Amino acid sequence: MKRIRYVSSMAKPFTEDEVQKLVELAQKHNKQKGITGMLVAAGNKFYQLIEGPGGAIDALYKRIEKDPRHTDVKLLSAESGDMDRLYPNWSMLKVDLSLVEHEKLAPIQTLLNKAVSQRELLDDALSTLEECICRVFTDDETAEDDN
Repeated sequence: MKRIRYVSSMAKPFTEDEVQKLVELAQKHNKQKGITGMLVAAGNKFYQLIEGPGGAIDALYKRIEKDPRHTDVKLLSAESGDMDRLYPNWSMLKVDLSLVEHEKLAPIQTLLNKAVSQRELLDDALSTLEECICRVFTDDETAEDDN
């Protein structure tokens, strides 16, 4: 089994009906492919966890990356192996934080925002690390060429 988590931005704001249609299509597809999971819509962000057979998960994630309704798709984690499903009874649970005003959901919104910002910080840190390594070793090669 494989499980992935990702975040993305909505290419354009979704209405409640559009989110519902997206989830209904996902539920139908996921049942056929043995995929379970959940989708959180919050503001202009999606957070999704999908789990199931590795090939089906890989194919679905590739479709999501190419889906024009999503922009800035970022994989947060991927794991595979012998593990229990987190959402065995849901072909796709929908949590639309944009539509629900409930104090119990406030921590979910806060954690989602933290996850997105932490991912952005990690991306920035890795880019800076790669640039530094490139600069250091390019400078070393230039110095060696001068000798």
